[in-house]
Amino acid sequence: MKHFLDVGLLGLDYFFVLSSFLITRLIIEEQARHNTFSFKLFFIRRSLRIWPMYFFMTGIGFALAYAGFTHTPLPSLIYFVTFTLNLYIAKNGYDFLFFLVFLWSISVEEQFYVIWGLLLQFISRIGNRVFQYSIPITGLLLIVISLLYRYTHMHNELELYFHTCSVASNFGVGMLLAYLGAYSKRFVSIVANMGKTALFFWGALLLLSVVTYTFVFTNTVAMLFERCYFSLLFASCIAILCYSKFVPRVQKFFLPFDYLGKISLGLYFYHGIVITVFSQLMMHYAIASTSYQVMFINPLVMMLLTILIATLSYNYFEKPILALKSNFYRQNSIRI
Repeated sequence: MKHFLDVGLLGLDYFFVLSSFLITRLIIEEQARHNTFSFKLFFIRRSLRIWPMYFFMTGIGFALAYAGFTHTPLPSLIYFVTFTLNLYIAKNGYDFLFFLVFLWSISVEEQFYVIWGLLLQFISRIGNRVFQYSIPITGLLLIVISLLYRYTHMHNELELYFHTCSVASNFGVGMLLAYLGAYSKRFVSIVANMGKTALFFWGALLLLSVVTYTFVFTNTVAMLFERCYFSLLFASCIAILCYSKFVPRVQKFFLPFDYLGKISLGLYFYHGIVITVFSQLMMHYAIASTSYQVMFINPLVMMLLTILIATLSYNYFEKPILALKSNFYRQNSIRI
């Protein structure tokens, strides 16, 4: 069976785990401060962060389609508005405008925000203990659902990658990490005191797993567990970055990447447009005539263009909208 994924798409698995961890941890913090959780305020803040960029990109795509610049029809607008594009792709494929295909991951994120947020708001009203233990139970349940779904759809590549149930283990592992970080002092202590040798072997395992990904995760058993396996690896990475005592010593070396993290949403959204436009230019001009251009020059140019566009977008489009988020926090809440 041809393996559907490539190494680059593992970044989305990391993104889902990280998102689940951050969102769950913030909800835990709000519950601890106020003995309840406000889904309304949470959802407004998340919408201000994602919706403007999301619908801006959707508008560009449909405008291009209306103007006749696309050769294949787009999915119905209803899939974009209801954040169910991933379910459409799982059934019908992704043979449409390249940079709109990336929005499938936003659909999965929005589904997670709504379902997890409403569930925790309901549970938070029952009591703190029920709220606390509902997190690991839900996380484990999502992992089981993901494994069962992947097992029953093992030979359907689209379902295996794009369907929400298949992705569920990413979010489940993120929830478990948030739970351990908030409620288990022993877990935090173990991670905090990891020595250089342990960190080295963990890093080597992560690197080896990524490098050998397309060779190892090709048989049925490996593909069944790949999402859980890499979710655990990525969760370990997040835990080390959050709790390890060794990280602050080398943090200065990662400072240049802080700004890229700030504009990361723009990088994700705009890289599809840059690749689409640049690909068209390569077809009409002699900018892909040598392997050196294809392998080094063109990727570098596309990366720099994406950073430039994302920077302009963040400063002049996203930042003014993000400022509105301050109106939708409870007093003494952690703000991101």
